[in-house]
Amino acid sequence: NFDELCWTLTAKKNYKADRNGKSVLSYQDAFRLWCLFNFLSEDKYPLIMVPDEVEYLLKKVNSAMSVELSSGELEDYLSQESLQQSGLSVWQFLEMVNSGKFLRGIEKETISMAIEEVYQEIIEGVLKQGYLWKKGQLRRNWSERWFTLKPNSLSYYISEERKEKKGNIVLDRNCCVEVLSDRDGKRCMFCVKTPARTYEMSASDTRQRQEWTTAIQMAVRLQAEGKKSLHKDLKQKRREQREQRERRRAAKEEELQKLKELQAEKEQKLQE
Repeated sequence: NFDELCWTLTAKKNYKADRNGKSVLSYQDAFRLWCLFNFLSEDKYPLIMVPDEVEYLLKKVNSAMSVELSSGELEDYLSQESLQQSGLSVWQFLEMVNSGKFLRGIEKETISMAIEEVYQEIIEGVLKQGYLWKKGQLRRNWSERWFTLKPNSLSYYISEERKEKKGNIVLDRNCCVEVLSDRDGKRCMFCVKTPARTYEMSASDTRQRQEWTTAIQMAVRLQAEGKKSLHKDLKQKRREQREQRERRRAAKEEELQKLKELQAEKEQKLQE
């Protein structure tokens, strides 16, 4: 893996984990955050992450743990003049996370699971995953499978370890998803229609069915728009919003400067 090779070479020189064993991150966690940093960083070298993207990533990790981020403390940290001007390097970012400043009182295992979930979503492009019941094509019996949805496919496995893959549904602009009425002793049913065949599934409740159908519709939309990654699109939109804010701020400052100059001219004429 190219990413793992680059990480190994650069981390050996630059990554300084706590030698006393007090680091929040495992080595694997640090690697995944390094990948996430690279994805969310600005497209210029040396790579830096702007404060808004740091906040976005930390909120994603905390949300995966169902923990609310201490926004006041984070704002104080990110409002430092040096960070506002030059952003954060990946090694500064990992040092900040390892300090435990924003992850106090949370077990390492919980943090690792949250980082893995965010990594799968942003880097691996997983739009949704979880257990569903699926109706077989030949025997027509129902089997519980672990499903993983990406923009171009819906794969299913024996279990969430994803070691034994049982099938793959290729998604494109010609696919669609439909809600079905209850039958065969199953509730919360829906189907995915492809040009080749129709796949019937059952979710655990109506909320899960809604989440799955919405996510699959999003995958089909991404395919129709020729987009391979939801998060590349979202990153670009956030960047455009920051640039718009910066333009508005610069225009406001320019307007204030002109008003000051006009005021100074008036005062000078009155003195004359």
